Amino acid sequence: MTGSRWSDDRIDELAKRTDRGFVEFRTEMRTGFDRIERLVEQGFERTEQQAQQRFAQMEEKFELRFEEVDRRFRELDQRLDRQFAEVERRFEQVDQRFEQVDQRFGVFDERIQRIDARFDGLTYSIIGLAASMFVAMMALFGVQVAG
Repeated sequence: MTGSRWSDDRIDELAKRTDRGFVEFRTEMRTGFDRIERLVEQGFERTEQQAQQRFAQMEEKFELRFEEVDRRFRELDQRLDRQFAEVERRFEQVDQRFEQVDQRFGVFDERIQRIDARFDGLTYSIIGLAASMFVAMMALFGVQVAG
């Protein structure tokens, strides 16, 4: 079978070429996979860097916004402190006015007490006068009181 198309040498050579082809194919596949793996890793690194940059930017924005909110709260606290101080001042004025009214009512109360004392004195005088007149009338009409 030396003249046959599929001689042992030819089959051996074909097997060697096939083996070399598989080796080359495996090498190319390994190179391709390595390249894809590097690209994926680079993509992940780039995505991670971009995400870190975005998070840093967001954090800066949040910091600025929180600082603004804090500033507004400080302004509100100052404004409320001023307004509460004004309310406190007005309450003190009201307290002073009530003290003045109390003093006026105190004077008025003293006057009423003096008038009451005068009426009490007048009432006692009238009662005494009535008793005296009663006794005088009894004496005048001859009514004797047992005694």
